[in-house]
Amino acid sequence: MSELLGRVRDFYLAPAAPAAHAARTLVLAPAPAAAVLGRPRDAHALAGALAVSLARAGGWPCAVVGLWRGSEPPAIATPARPAARRVAARLRDHDLEAQPSGRLVLCTLPQDAAQAVAAAERAAGSVRGPVVLALAGPRDEQTDVLLRVQDVIVLASRPGDDPELAAMARESLGALAAPVVGCQAAPGALARAIALAGLSAPASLRRALAPALEAAL
Repeated sequence: MSELLGRVRDFYLAPAAPAAHAARTLVLAPAPAAAVLGRPRDAHALAGALAVSLARAGGWPCAVVGLWRGSEPPAIATPARPAARRVAARLRDHDLEAQPSGRLVLCTLPQDAAQAVAAAERAAGSVRGPVVLALAGPRDEQTDVLLRVQDVIVLASRPGDDPELAAMARESLGALAAPVVGCQAAPGALARAIALAGLSAPASLRRALAPALEAAL
């Protein structure tokens, strides 16, 4: 997780008081933060698949997926893990829309960019686990604030997209601090539903996201 998101997390989650008899302190590895840029349906599916893959790979009980623009309700609702239910309740306490499913918490961010940034920071402060943002709107100075503090930025494209446009987008993102990973995929309705259900990532999306997963961990 980036330093900024780590500070936000620590602000909202006070550390538990150490037990008097404790002989050592368990230090948890920081959770990664990622952002996916692309068309709404593609970005949402890839963000869900990446979040659940990061959670499984790192042993975190749950992960948050922040959905900005083009919200698509998940077609499959699965029983949420206790940790996901607790995080969803915490997000609602911070006036955020949150729906737990499996080991994911789907958080719908406000349409306004500045409000979305503030909401994403609150979401990051409410989970000890990966946070993946699906940014399906135009970039501006506000959204770049979020992009600069990610561990990896995933640039989503579809087969047949203009490679020159993809190269231009990647070059523009290269000015930010986070590494940029291209991901070419065309998830259909079933793959999107599975990716947002919070149980596992579809095999096709896992393969497409393998470089991003490696960069984030």
